[in-house]
Amino acid sequence: MRHTQLMVLKKVYCLLFLTLLLTQTTFAQGDGPRSGLLAPTGVFGIASKYVNLSTNLSPATVLVKQADFDIQLFPVSAFYTFKIKKQFAQVLGVFTPGRAELRLTGTAPGVPDQLNASGIADGFLGFKLGMIGAPGLSLKEFAKRAPTFSMFSYLRFWYSGKYASEEVLNLGSNRFTIQYSLPMAIPLSENRARMTWLEITPGIRFFTPNKAPQLLIQKNEIQQRPLFQLETHLSHNFSKKIWVAANLHYQLGGRTLLDDIEQDNQINMLGGSLSAGYKILPFLSASADYGRRIFGDNGVNSRMIRAGLVFTYVKMEPDNPN
Repeated sequence: MRHTQLMVLKKVYCLLFLTLLLTQTTFAQGDGPRSGLLAPTGVFGIASKYVNLSTNLSPATVLVKQADFDIQLFPVSAFYTFKIKKQFAQVLGVFTPGRAELRLTGTAPGVPDQLNASGIADGFLGFKLGMIGAPGLSLKEFAKRAPTFSMFSYLRFWYSGKYASEEVLNLGSNRFTIQYSLPMAIPLSENRARMTWLEITPGIRFFTPNKAPQLLIQKNEIQQRPLFQLETHLSHNFSKKIWVAANLHYQLGGRTLLDDIEQDNQINMLGGSLSAGYKILPFLSASADYGRRIFGDNGVNSRMIRAGLVFTYVKMEPDNPN
């Protein structure tokens, strides 16, 4: 009897491990609308967000039908814009405290029906550089420039959050990730006060292996195939202060390997959301998103709520006497 309970416990824990293996995929619900637009240089900003995700699907697309998985994150980011050889450039970093709760129904005797974890989730350091139609402009130059097509080169380095191999539930992934994307912005109108933007961001992620999986998994290494992502946003300004957006986020790939044995957990899913933003003050803006999974295998369920505040400070350049 005790041996049977132990086997059931390991099976459930292995399944739960996979639900948290790809924390970055769960936490990265896309950057959101207006994140791929050109901005003036000399801007320093701090952004604070609240993200709530409820799902019965793991980040590795492993369906846990008996699970109610709830993640709450409070990411804080800082960024600064400048120019390199007349091109727009930006550096940024994200620090992500949070908590996760997983409730199970119909578990076997001896198997816990609820697990909790809190601490620091995966975060990243990023660098963005203008490639096409993205010059480094002062605030005055930016205000005079007509909206045009722009494309950036965007590199991110993800670091692991809190992780311990003896714990079943972890917020960190115990690995590094390299993410590269090409954010593009296409203006669909000319009136700045009533601008309409189409943003398209294709990207790909490469993962280093986790060489210290949870002990109950009894594996030596976990790997993951590259993950392709495509994020799109169609946004419109109703005034200088208010904008709304419709968003799509598609992901394909990311199959995992346990000791070189491929798992049946390739990601192939599309999510959609609606967003709205409001400029409270010239230096303070607020935004909110509500999203759901549009399609995915095995009738998965997912819901995302996100709200944020962004504070910005612009360094004003002195007037040129010439």
